[in-house]
Amino acid sequence: RVVLTEHFRSAPEIIYFCNNQFYNKKLTPLRVPTTSEHLVPSIVDVPVNGIKQNKCNLEECRVIVEMIRDFINDSAPLNKRSIGVISLIGDEQSRLIRNHLLDEIGPDKMKLHGILVGDPPAFQGTERDIIFLSMICSPGHVPTQCQLMHAQRMNVAMSRARDRLILVRSINASHIPNSDDVKIPVLEFFDRFGAIRGCNNKAKEEEPLSTAVDPPSILWGSTFDLLHRILLNENYRTTSMGIVWHGLAAESGDGSGARCALSVEHANESSSEWLKIISQQRSIERVGWKCLRLNAFSLLLDTDCTMKKVYDFLSLCDVIKEVSMEEEGEIEGGGIYDEQVNEDREESDNDMGGDNNHSVVLISSDEENISLPSEYRSTSAPSQQLFAKQEEETGNRDDLAFECMRRKRRRAVCGHGSESDSDRTVPLSAKRKREESLDQDSDIDSL
Repeated sequence: RVVLTEHFRSAPEIIYFCNNQFYNKKLTPLRVPTTSEHLVPSIVDVPVNGIKQNKCNLEECRVIVEMIRDFINDSAPLNKRSIGVISLIGDEQSRLIRNHLLDEIGPDKMKLHGILVGDPPAFQGTERDIIFLSMICSPGHVPTQCQLMHAQRMNVAMSRARDRLILVRSINASHIPNSDDVKIPVLEFFDRFGAIRGCNNKAKEEEPLSTAVDPPSILWGSTFDLLHRILLNENYRTTSMGIVWHGLAAESGDGSGARCALSVEHANESSSEWLKIISQQRSIERVGWKCLRLNAFSLLLDTDCTMKKVYDFLSLCDVIKEVSMEEEGEIEGGGIYDEQVNEDREESDNDMGGDNNHSVVLISSDEENISLPSEYRSTSAPSQQLFAKQEEETGNRDDLAFECMRRKRRRAVCGHGSESDSDRTVPLSAKRKREESLDQDSDIDSL
């Protein structure tokens, strides 16, 4: 006879029931769901007012089909969670549920989500992300299930879910006359840990052993907390591995799923506790985990050097930090904008020949606005602000002085005080050349 000692399928809080009820707590769960896989709550209790007729319960069937339909319609297109429905009494209820699902969501969506409906033997050797259990019984209609066959089937049914286990029931433990019935511990488990549907998804108690860590010593606990706080301050996403390993699971903040495991050793643990840590590490490494054990005294006495090794290990495992709200605001706001301003300023300096003190002189009449020359024209807002500021500081002053001097000379030479329309559109360099030629003509006339 081969007895399982390691479990790789279900989340620790889901397999907790089978581990205590059927494996005498000797089963070691080795799966830690990633952030994208983890469903909260993992255990859901759905009491209904159904009535058992023969081996069917129409109300439980209706509720299960409704929940599956809502989940499929509300989930993202890429979120193809697999779903299973297990009838705990006979196969008649599973046939009823299957027919209603075909009518409600159709065969295409059933195939897309791998929906399997049947009794416990139909699920032997398989698994689903989400499992619904239909208890079928109702008050006054509770068949006794206390044989070894019933315990084995209940073990299969309770261990098929990877991320969420949902019980739809029409009875309480008080409705079961036989105290040895296998349904009683199931109802007590869901009554204690299950989140009731429609109650903000809050569990009645903390999910069993999902995040709890039993420190082997006080020193281990203090160094574990120190490591956890440092990584949180550095914006690393960390979670406790619970009973899977005495350590932290660090997961990449970019949603890639990359992760690794960190633990603290030599913290006054006993030799048996240390051997357990090593054994657990070897087990989780077989399923793809990369692990790093840290010396507790090195972490306390030389924190910077030890954390540098941790950061190098995280980088090697492609585990990156989460982007904080401040960093997102800087990237989306000022960071890119400031960079664009600097680029525009560099371009404007190059266009001006590299002279940062060169000012742009604009000549305009009282009624007309002359646009910037094409070499100074820019579609970006920072460039427009830059030239507007230069125009405000230097352009107005230079324009006014030059315009007054030009009009005085023209009055003296030409004998009239208004300029022609053609002069208004002449570029600045051409106007200055014309003024110089007029000055030379006036000098020749005086001679």
